[in-house]
Amino acid sequence: MFGKKKGFSASQSKHTSRKMTSHIIGTHVAKGGTPRHSRGMNASSVGFSSDRKKRRAARGIVDHVTPQTASGENYRAYSRRVSKRGYIQSAQRKSGMRRAAVGVISVIVIIAVAVGVGVTVFFNASNSKLSLEHSNASSALTAAKEGSPYYVLAAANLGSPKGGSNVSSETYILARVDESTRTLTLVSIPGNLAVSLSDGKTHPLYDAYGIGGDEALVKAVSSFAGVGISHLVKTNEEGIRSLVDLVGGIGMTLPESVDDPYAGSIYLEAGEQVLDAESSLVALRASNYAKSSETQASVRTSFAYAMALRLLEAGGLDFATELDGIAGNVRTDLSSSQVIDLANAFRPLGEATVYTAYVPGSESEQDGTALFKASDSQWKTVMESVDAGADPNAVEEAETVSDPTGIKVEIRNGGGITGVGAKMGEILGNAGFTIGTIGNVTDAGTYNETLVIYRDEAYKAAANTIVKTIDGGRVVNGGDYYTFDANVLVVIGKDWQPIQ
Repeated sequence: MFGKKKGFSASQSKHTSRKMTSHIIGTHVAKGGTPRHSRGMNASSVGFSSDRKKRRAARGIVDHVTPQTASGENYRAYSRRVSKRGYIQSAQRKSGMRRAAVGVISVIVIIAVAVGVGVTVFFNASNSKLSLEHSNASSALTAAKEGSPYYVLAAANLGSPKGGSNVSSETYILARVDESTRTLTLVSIPGNLAVSLSDGKTHPLYDAYGIGGDEALVKAVSSFAGVGISHLVKTNEEGIRSLVDLVGGIGMTLPESVDDPYAGSIYLEAGEQVLDAESSLVALRASNYAKSSETQASVRTSFAYAMALRLLEAGGLDFATELDGIAGNVRTDLSSSQVIDLANAFRPLGEATVYTAYVPGSESEQDGTALFKASDSQWKTVMESVDAGADPNAVEEAETVSDPTGIKVEIRNGGGITGVGAKMGEILGNAGFTIGTIGNVTDAGTYNETLVIYRDEAYKAAANTIVKTIDGGRVVNGGDYYTFDANVLVVIGKDWQPIQ
């Protein structure tokens, strides 16, 4: 029969305890040690809170092993914390907050990617509309040096009013851009400037595009100015209309009244004006000013400055939107981002340094074509100032002579007005000059501007004295371009009227 089962004896209990301890203690070996599951304890390699517990472990008696918590708390503190009311709810809230934070970050990333894609698409579209289509300009453009000033050529076809002249009315502005000093110099170049093109013949500058495209135009201006051109900007009659409409009109001061039937039927008073699209084109086309080339250049550079001033009033996204509106009406090799960087460099433009200049010279007709011939020496002086970043108009006042006796002056009528030659001879004779031949110009041309021409530097001062005496005209170093026997030649243009 089976009897009632007895409990463990003391010896059995001790034996069982040792076997359990060997499994537990054997797994707590020092780093790099080897677990021992049979004989021998490794109590010397395990940390205990007291020597007594260490000795008991060595005999195979272990009361308990406390797990180490992630928070570094002891077992009793950990138990109290997790047993508190609300512990589970707090843990759930923290878990929910982590999930919400991850969700917000994900949304931000998605929005950023979407905006980035949108901005990329926007600028790609603007770049496409800004780009010079079918242009060969790149082969003539010179890369700008990092941190150095560079030149930009702006070209505009102003068109002709209905029933107006068939002569092309292109205008050009050569701009020197110095972002580091925030200095901008605008030089107006006549569209009919006499230049030599690839066929070896002399042409007005506006013929360059028809002969060799944008490449020929850039090369012609670069050669004339003696500088490399880094960028090209082009627009036309419709482009100017759109630009003026975009900024809501152009405010500027007209140095003279505008009344030129070949420019348009609109009459504009001298002084401050707010020009709309049509009146802007009329002012830009007009050429029958008293000082034709000088005043025309002044109007064109002033318009360009006023337009830039209005465009740069917008900033940030407004300017980017404005730029997208400009694109298509203006073509350039500059990208949208380059245009924005340039705008930021000069904003506000009213606080930047801006100079304006024009090409000195005279206009005459040759074979039925009006050509503007630059004064080489004066143009060289202008470009030296421009390239140095200085004011090209800061020229010392020319020296004049106090005694004109012995200075021989030849007078030719080039304005087509009868009797003005004799009247000028009378004025200069009364002032003490010696009057030589008085007659008409020999090239059968018509001069819009009165020129006082010298060839020898010794008579430059005399030429300046004549300009002051007749209250008009412009001094020109004629070089070998003009032939005359006197010390100074005066060619009377349509702009000079006898002093009453």
